[in-house]
Amino acid sequence: MLEIIDDLYTLAYWMTGAEISAHELVSSTYWYTGLNASAHELFITFRACYQDRCRVTSSFCVSDSYSQLTYSSGVSLRQRVIDMKLLVLLYEISGLNHRDISEITGTSLDALACCYPRGKNCFLQPQC
Repeated sequence: MLEIIDDLYTLAYWMTGAEISAHELVSSTYWYTGLNASAHELFITFRACYQDRCRVTSSFCVSDSYSQLTYSSGVSLRQRVIDMKLLVLLYEISGLNHRDISEITGTSLDALACCYPRGKNCFLQPQC
């Protein structure tokens, strides 16, 4: 269980860029799931908590240039960028397989294979 907590803090730090924000994100994740939740439930709730924070404050997530753009499915470009970053971190930090990441992010396996390289590039581009 300690490994999962460590993974969540590491994910939160990479997604937020700040220790305080990371702590708040992990705390809210556990508040919604409870201490006995499975790793799968924790990662799904972590994603939901992060999305909620992004809706409240745009500076918390990604560039504001993504905030108004949406796909025909109604999913914002900001949300796609967030999920691309998260899938890279889930794979690299938590060591999850593609099927688990697909279930957590709600992304098909084909889309996941396409988004992974783009997600890695988001960490290299400051506007992402």
